[in-house]
Amino acid sequence: MVSSWTRIHEHLGLPPGPLTVDNVLDAVRDGLREADVLDWKGALPQPPRDGAWNEFAKDVAAMANTRGGLLVYGVSNDLQPNGIDPAAVDTRTYGQWLRNHVRPFLADVDYLLLTSSDEQKSFLVVDVPASEFAPHSVAGTAARDKDQNAFVVPYRDRDHTAWMEEHQITRAYRDRFAGQQRHDQALSDLWTAARDLVVEPVGEEAWVIFAAQPVRPVPRLTGEVTRADVAVIVEKAFAAAVEIRTKGREVVPVLYNAGGSRNNPRVGLRSWVVSNAVASADRDSLRGVYVQLGHDGSVVFAVNVSTKTYREDGPTGVHVVNAEVVDVAAGEFVALAQELGRHLYIESPLGIHAGLAAREGSALAYECASRDDIGYFTASRSSRKPRRMQPWTTEVLPNGSVEATRAAAEELASSLLNQFGVSSRLYR
Repeated sequence: MVSSWTRIHEHLGLPPGPLTVDNVLDAVRDGLREADVLDWKGALPQPPRDGAWNEFAKDVAAMANTRGGLLVYGVSNDLQPNGIDPAAVDTRTYGQWLRNHVRPFLADVDYLLLTSSDEQKSFLVVDVPASEFAPHSVAGTAARDKDQNAFVVPYRDRDHTAWMEEHQITRAYRDRFAGQQRHDQALSDLWTAARDLVVEPVGEEAWVIFAAQPVRPVPRLTGEVTRADVAVIVEKAFAAAVEIRTKGREVVPVLYNAGGSRNNPRVGLRSWVVSNAVASADRDSLRGVYVQLGHDGSVVFAVNVSTKTYREDGPTGVHVVNAEVVDVAAGEFVALAQELGRHLYIESPLGIHAGLAAREGSALAYECASRDDIGYFTASRSSRKPRRMQPWTTEVLPNGSVEATRAAAEELASSLLNQFGVSSRLYR
């Protein structure tokens, strides 16, 4: 996912947005020097010779091990924008070098070929995100008393690449595991807070709760989400959620239950809240919905999924879960998380925690009801009735393709419905 705010944007005083040839040329003319997040490269990446380190793999790993940045090919160290031959760019080979030489593998490196409108000047920009899996080591050959394979851990030290010492590697591993624990805990806390807020007060009803949190913290560069922004984000999510369905386009979006609160969100803790379920002034007879869009890119989407069935010997003593609502809510949640991520220019995967919940201590089991051939919701006799639902965690990219978004929605819905022996019906 190509970065929308870089050292070049910062130097030129530009807002977040796509990087252009003119941006690169303006930065060079203005004398922008190399830094830990920017490395000018005169010639395109070359294969290793005589057993030397793979220079490209080393440079990419160094950026990922520090705080991410750009490798710009076509600008020499003395700031001559000579450009590169675009026909010589071979991103497939560059990716193969990373797979062969960097451990663990770096999956989110992007390549951006910039060419001027007159096709006289081209640059290759390699965008390397700060990696949550740092430190990354690079394999190469060291010539000593005899040639031997070795692993080193590079990092950016201002305008050049250096090798980590043992204590730096130890700290990098400690920071990786601590960062993962912080993110996992923050995501779990977000989900639990939503359960305590919207599920505990409503009695014996079942809710599905989805929570998303950026894996890497969002830089405070783009300001906060405004009240007007919320309506735009929600409307875009409506359209995206319908687009990813392969079936059931006529099914009413769950978010419609939020009614007028979609255009009049309430202030939350560094967030906006769209809900018909929490404030007494907003409660109505529609299906309960709670949406929280955080200024830090976090999203909470909680929906009352309880339903009644039309089976004569309908189940008693269970939470009856509407499979269709779970299906629809999964797609709308993924679309909401992505739309907020795009709005905030988030350049990080979004960690997701999903699960069904009822009032803590409830002794009721769960049962799933699906729409039958004549349109009634019926609990299948073969449906499993779990007493405790397993939560599910995954990740999604803010700028994922329609196919990737559909797959994420299907995964979330299936992770819950499969526990009843039921499949998602909208995304396959």
